[in-house]
Amino acid sequence: MGENPSLENLSYFSGMCLFDTKSVIGNFQDTSVSLVHPKTIIDQKIESLTINPCITLYEAETITKNLSFLEKVSPTSQANISFHLPEIEYFLYLADAYNQGFLSPELYGEYIKSISQKVSKMTEVIRKRIAPSLQERVTFECPLEMLRDFILQGIAD
Repeated sequence: MGENPSLENLSYFSGMCLFDTKSVIGNFQDTSVSLVHPKTIIDQKIESLTINPCITLYEAETITKNLSFLEKVSPTSQANISFHLPEIEYFLYLADAYNQGFLSPELYGEYIKSISQKVSKMTEVIRKRIAPSLQERVTFECPLEMLRDFILQGIAD
């Protein structure tokens, strides 16, 4: 792919979802639901979690599309490249269930640990695949980072 001079001063910001609707499952006594589907309603105690840590097809496709575009950026570019991996947002997916007593502190901690591991894995994959000439221009953003300690402290109490 050829480099595009119009991308010299690019400000690139991209976000992506984590997992897919089948990767994070809450198991109730008699049924199971996706815990990362936005329309899931949790109205009973979650007995256990089933979390698939593997990179999903959606995640791989999103990374590939983003990096394919960035291959067109010149190594001498002044581009600023940011990725938003929604770690804290995913912590909050289960905050209501936790606060209502439908999720134990142990399971919420397990869920949060899995989210953090997924974000670390995704960050590593992106960093390994981005052109060396652009490495220093890449940042990973988490606008809600200031809530991390508050959430973790809430589980510990």
